[in-house]
Amino acid sequence: MKMSIEIPQNMDEVVMNIAREQQVGRIISEDEVIKTAVIESLQAFVDEAAEGHYDTIKWDGEKLIDIDIMGDQMGQIKPTGVNFIEDFRKDALGLMFRLEAVATKITRG
Repeated sequence: MKMSIEIPQNMDEVVMNIAREQQVGRIISEDEVIKTAVIESLQAFVDEAAEGHYDTIKWDGEKLIDIDIMGDQMGQIKPTGVNFIEDFRKDALGLMFRLEAVATKITRG
């Protein structure tokens, strides 16, 4: 699992991200940071698995969907709990492994 240092992978990194944003005068909530981390993580995993940026990950309610360059939905992932924010809080590492596995499945067909 290879990820950017900019994308928080656990709650400690979420807290550091919030502190970094506050230093430049931007107020951001924990939920916003987590939600952004989840979608950016899945996008990064899909891009890595596809060896380029061919698909775009988007929110569809509480699930994430993968849209290809033709506008077709290629796959989706739903949270195991109420939402991805709670999934991240309960088991961020487990969620990252799950997102990576889904990205591989989507891109491999």
